[in-house]
Amino acid sequence: MSYKGVGAYKLSKLALNGLTRLVAGEIKGDIKINAVDPGWVSSDMGRPSAPRTPKQTAESIPLVSDYWTGRT
Repeated sequence: MSYKGVGAYKLSKLALNGLTRLVAGEIKGDIKINAVDPGWVSSDMGRPSAPRTPKQTAESIPLVSDYWTGRT
């Protein structure tokens, strides 16, 4: 999915992912670092035809966190 004029948005996602990786490499011990890129969500930007609602996306974040931290 590529639309004209979304370069700044894409760059912001790239920066967030890069920062997450940098911080994760620097942090030691019991602290976990994670970023959430929710994907295509039904919103003003994602359009109503997107497969997930913001509520569904928000509810899935703790599930992913639990999976990666072994709390499943």
